[in-house]
Amino acid sequence: MSNLPIRRVEFENTTGLTLEGGPVTVFEQGSYVGEAMLDTLKPTEKRLVGYAVELAVRVLDNIDSHSDRVTRVTIRSGTLKTHYALVQKTTCTFNSKSDKEQIVYLDHPRDDSKWKLVETAPARNY
Repeated sequence: MSNLPIRRVEFENTTGLTLEGGPVTVFEQGSYVGEAMLDTLKPTEKRLVGYAVELAVRVLDNIDSHSDRVTRVTIRSGTLKTHYALVQKTTCTFNSKSDKEQIVYLDHPRDDSKWKLVETAPARNY
């Protein structure tokens, strides 16, 4: 499955007041680059705001996606304990056609709140 990422800007409310939501036009070096809908922001609140599709970067996921059931048994002081876990692994590949360095944030939704993200790779600039 191939996905196109969304270009985002980090937006911080530095007004000292609650900033009501609404439409926002985004400019980069004086040129129009996109539009966004901003949610209400409290003072000092930061948020990544998506404003355009990033056509230079492709994300390929589910190349190596699988689930494994893991079982661990321990015996201590005559007590047997069994631990079960379900491990889900997804590998994503990023390809860029741009000469500019870009930072990519991966938002990977989980089925429920019982999942924990472990052994994450360090952040890389693309």
